Amino acid sequence: MKTKEIEEKLVRILKGWQKIEDEAVISTDEIIAASGNSITRSIFEIIHHDAQNHRRVQEVIIRGHEKAGFVMTVEQLEELAKVISRHMEVEKRMREAAEEALGLIQGKNMVLHEYFLNYLLEDEKKHMDMLKGIEDLKRAIHPYGPAA
Repeated sequence: MKTKEIEEKLVRILKGWQKIEDEAVISTDEIIAASGNSITRSIFEIIHHDAQNHRRVQEVIIRGHEKAGFVMTVEQLEELAKVISRHMEVEKRMREAAEEALGLIQGKNMVLHEYFLNYLLEDEKKHMDMLKGIEDLKRAIHPYGPAA
């Protein structure tokens, strides 16, 4: 399959996926409206927000292939890297706070607390992985021009 064909198929898949994310938003809205429990409502609000974020990421890829071009230069990544190290420190402190809170309640039969704190910890780990991934992007993009 040629690159153009792959890009076209990718865009079709992502547009279909966006429709599924839209269904998730509608479904979570219904659950949130019907829920009288603040914990259940909070869980589905998180899922709702994640579905919206997923759709936004899919749109970035789609627009990149349909309109703007899906390109990032080494120079752009290097500029970004200048501010990332400071934010990585913030993410590290948030992860440490989550780990400390979890350590405090482990074995105390605080299952709902653990449920939400584990969610937060995993999210902080995901953020750190995303930031570290920018370093991988810099290595993958050829220094003499865009390759992404």
